[in-house]
Amino acid sequence: MGFKEISVEPVVGSGSDLYFTESDIPELFQEYENLALQYIERLSGDKKFRFYHFNINLEDGSCLFKRITACGAGYEYLAVSPEGKLYPCHQFVGEDKFIIGDIYNGISNHELEKEFVENTIIKKEKCRDCWAKLFCSGGCHANGYYTNGSIAEPNDISCILQKKRIECAIMIKAWQSEHK
Repeated sequence: MGFKEISVEPVVGSGSDLYFTESDIPELFQEYENLALQYIERLSGDKKFRFYHFNINLEDGSCLFKRITACGAGYEYLAVSPEGKLYPCHQFVGEDKFIIGDIYNGISNHELEKEFVENTIIKKEKCRDCWAKLFCSGGCHANGYYTNGSIAEPNDISCILQKKRIECAIMIKAWQSEHK
């Protein structure tokens, strides 16, 4: 279709038929593997594209701080609602408990800001011993909240899918290293 870069996010969470469940994981794994093989095939031809989740930098990557702290929601960037309320990210807009301030007075909920700043892989119990933690940085805060009720507890399915994407990315890097 002419797109040169794509990003497809799996819908995770709970409470709706739209969300992926554990029973979907084998099929999702197969589709990530199919996409990785298609990606490699296109890298060797003239229909190249970039798939966001396969573009991890294994050699350098982002600084250690970013690998530990994740996306920066709530302190490096904010979402603004049409009413001018500030939220840690777009996925929290409309959730009153996540109002961090407004465009007229700036950040006023410094406790919430601190909660996001300190929500790192060092503090997330599930992340401490995970081999993939420095690539996913503990996952999406909103996915954790909407699944587990806490930004500090990653969504299990997101973790499983992230590890699969990293495996596929490593496979692609290995192929690229042999075909330079």
